Formats: sequence, structure tokens, C-alpha cells
Amino acid sequence: MNAGEDHPPAGGWGLFSGGRRGYACVWTPAAAAPAIRPSRRRRRGWRFVASALWLLVLMLGLARAPAHALWSYDGWSVNGSYDQLIVAPGNFYLDQFIAPTTANEKGREYPSGFFNLETKGDPTPWLHLYAYTIFGEDGTAFATRCQVYGYTETFQHTMCGLKFEESYAETTWGGLDIKVGLQKFAWGVLDAFAPNDIVDPQELYDPFVAGLSGIRYSEFGIPAIQFGYQLLNATHELLPAETTLQAAYIPIYVPLRFPTVGERWYPTTAQAVTTTSGAATLPAGTAITFNGQTFSAVSGTLTTTTLTRNASPPGLDRPSFAAHASSNYSTVDLEAYYYYGFQTGLDALNRLGTYTLSPINGVLNAVANSDLAVFPFFQRFQSIGGAASAPLGPIGVRGEFAFQQDALFSKDLTSLVQETSNAEVLNLVEQALHIAGPLRIPLMVPANAVQSGVSADYAYESWYFEFQINQSNIMTNQTGLIEPKFETRLIPTISKSFFRNTVHFTVNGLYSLQARYWFFEPLLAYNYSDNTTITLGGLMLGGPLDTVLGQFPGNDEAFVRIVYAF
Repeated sequence: MNAGEDHPPAGGWGLFSGGRRGYACVWTPAAAAPAIRPSRRRRRGWRFVASALWLLVLMLGLARAPAHALWSYDGWSVNGSYDQLIVAPGNFYLDQFIAPTTANEKGREYPSGFFNLETKGDPTPWLHLYAYTIFGEDGTAFATRCQVYGYTETFQHTMCGLKFEESYAETTWGGLDIKVGLQKFAWGVLDAFAPNDIVDPQELYDPFVAGLSGIRYSEFGIPAIQFGYQLLNATHELLPAETTLQAAYIPIYVPLRFPTVGERWYPTTAQAVTTTSGAATLPAGTAITFNGQTFSAVSGTLTTTTLTRNASPPGLDRPSFAAHASSNYSTVDLEAYYYYGFQTGLDALNRLGTYTLSPINGVLNAVANSDLAVFPFFQRFQSIGGAASAPLGPIGVRGEFAFQQDALFSKDLTSLVQETSNAEVLNLVEQALHIAGPLRIPLMVPANAVQSGVSADYAYESWYFEFQINQSNIMTNQTGLIEPKFETRLIPTISKSFFRNTVHFTVNGLYSLQARYWFFEPLLAYNYSDNTTITLGGLMLGGPLDTVLGQFPGNDEAFVRIVYAF
């Protein structure tokens, strides 16, 4: 099966039919990819570097121009921005840019640039139109072609792409509001790892480039019909001053967007490039016949390589539903959430590739290669939660929780492959003799869970402090997960402004008390003009390899980012 196929050939496996940059924001196996001569790769590498430097010079030259809308007339306006990012990964090698090859591309990242256009229109007093579109060059992608991003593929990352992030029509009649089209659902009150922020899918191509809050900024809009109704109260003291009710019908499920194998942000716990060896004795009374000989024992060596496939998400026959209610009592805001929909999980099938069989000392020995195909699956789950926020003197306090039924949690695929080496060796021999089919390895498993978090923030003169604690409790028994059954994450943020708020220094951090993984990101941002911001930053990650953040060894980086609004 070719990597670009969404459906298996006849008689195949039968299961195939899962970053935006910053504040807005198909993989083909080597054997199937067209050969690219080193000279072409060299020219391509220099092209990305040269284009990035040229755009930097152009933007700095225009940066002193006053900020204004790109176009506006009689209730219509078009605003835009350009986001340029140059990253130096921790394992940076110059030849990855000058003369890249398949062997040395792992960990490399070309410069990225994104044009963002925001269009607003009010053709009538009761109708509002909105669209947000992104076109750019994503340096984290391996596939060099261009495409329009769709809403049914989990693996579709390309270096050049057009993305329709939001595009909807909204009408208001008194307290009733109706919104139809591609839209986002900004749920939850916490800045990072908000338990109720589960409706919008995410692009996970580079989720931390904008700090921990970049996880939320990486979300994109989904097709939905949303109804909202606002109730105001100015007479009854016991009733909230303002109440908003929202309900949404989501006709199709849109999966999240994963990077592809080999890219910097593809999770290492979802791949296995490994060699395992083992031996097994067949059950009593069974035997394998090969070339006229009978064998009661097998042995072998299996080299496994990971690749990705797509699968079709649920369609119009299985919609999703979401509801949100919020009330304001003086200085206290209360919110409630409900979601009945789908989530994207990953599974793997280990399929035999090339092999040789030979008898050695009465044992049937196999030397084989197998493809471990990682593919998405889509499972129903429910989530119900609440949130509250209020000021306590000079301190702002926020908190939320969510009870999730059948939420998906990840296992370490590399460990699963190694743990089943004997079974795999026996399985590959059986496959070679057409006795058994591919071996399925569950990569994500469902479990009930309670997610919660609280945060407190305080501003003093030019200082800003925030401290957040997140708690994850998996309520059903599961073993071998990359997340602890009970986990506490500490998330501090400190920010300081200088020179009349033109320079901002920020430090974001995270530490898991149980899993011992951590995150650290210092940022220095300079408001060069009203419409230009230049940011210097660094990113450091650490922890055991089989944990949520520790699975990205070597992804430390330094970066320069320029955002120019026009």
C-alpha cells in the first residue's frame, strides 16, 4: 500500500478508507518517494534561507509605517499580518539546509512564513460576515508540495499550504444569535491545558512555539451551526446580571492534524524503528511444514519501520453536539460545558514486508522487515464540566474541571513492540505461511478521567505573575500509559515590561510532579513599532522518554520571530 492511499487494495487490511504558527496560526516512505538529486536539495535549502532573510529585510523596512487596515469601505475591512519564524534546533547541522538528504533530515526545520488575512463585513445591520485565512510555508514539514488543507485527514502536513481557519455568517435578532460556518469554540478559563477546551481540533506541527498557551492558539475552526441567547437582568437581586446560553450542532467530525513520521514534532511514543529477536515453541500438537520439513519451534529477527496512513472520520450520519452556559453574579463568572462527540486516537498494524525463511538446526528461522502503520481511529466520548473566575482583591482566581467518559490516553508504541517480540516472531512466520493476518497493536486506549485546574494571577506595576496547577485523574485501570494515573502539573509564568512597555521579558515553565517531565521557555519581545513585534526565544524540554514532553529529545531550540501587521 502506498503511503498516500486512504483505502487498502482488494484483500488488504480492511481498516483504511489525525501548526499554525503562533498567535493566529503525507508522508511518503523513502522507497516510494521520487528521487531528488543532491543538487536540487541544495538549491531548495538555500531557497528557504534566502527567502526568509529577504522577507526579514523587507518587513523591517516597512515596519515604521503606521498600522492601518489593508482595505476598508462602508462596513467592510481586510486586515492582515505576516509571521516570519526562523528556528535553530538544538541538534542543528548546517548541511541539513545546504545539502539535505533523507539520512540527515531528522530534526531539521526550515524558516517558516505565514500570511494571515482577516476579512470582516456587515452588509446589513443584522448580518455579520467573517473569514480568517492563512497561506504560508511551514518549515517543519517534510513534504514539499502545496495543497489546500482539508477537514477529513489526520496526516496532511505539507511545506506550502492554504488554510481556511474560520469562515462564517452571523446574525443577531434581539437576544438571539445564530452563527453558521467554520468557527471556533473558545471554551475554558485557563490559559494552558484547559480541561473543557475539547471541541476544536488542533494542529500539532509545532505546538509550543508560542509558549504553553500556543497549544490553544494552534486550534482551527470546524463546520457548525451555533445558537446563542443572552438574558439580561437589572431588577432581581438573586438572579445573575447576565446569562448566555449556547448550543451547537456539528454535522461532521474534523480530526486533529498530526505531523508525519520523522518531523520534529511527531511523537516518538507513536513510532518504532527497532529490531527485535526471539524464539518460540509452538503449542503441543501443532507444527509448521516448510519445504517438506516439519518444525515445532521458530526463531527470527524482525526489523520494524513506522509509517502513517489516513482513515475516514465520522460523516453526516454521526454528528456531534456541544452546549455552554455562563452567568455573571456581580464579580463572579460561572460557566458550564457539555460535549458529546468524537476524539482522534491512534492505532497501529504491524504488517510483514520482505522476509527469508530457512531451517537452522531443526528450527525454522526468519529474517524479516515489517511496516508498522500508524493510523487514526475516531471514538465517541462525553465531557461535562464547569468553571468559575473571580477577583480576590488584587488577585484574579480561575478554576475549572471536566469529567470525561472514554477519553483516550496514549501508550508507548516502541515499548509495546519490544514487549511482544516473541509473539511478533511467531506471528511473522505464520503470516509468511499465510496462516494469520497483520498484528494489531493498540496505541491509545479509552478510560474515564477527571481533569481539573486552578490558577491565580497578580499584576504589580510592570510585573505580572501567574501560577497554575493542573490535576489529571484517570479513574479506570489502565497500564503502560505515558501519563500517570494521578498527575499534578505546576505551570508558572513571570513577565516584566521595560522602556514604557516596548520590551517584554516572559518566562514560561511546567513541571510534572509524578512523570518528572518539564518545559522552560524564556521570551524577549520588542515592540519595534505599532505594527511590528520582534521576539527572541528559547525552548527547552526534558524528562523520561516515555512521557508527554520527554518524548521529544533534541527538540530544544532558539528562534527569532517577527510579526508584521498591515
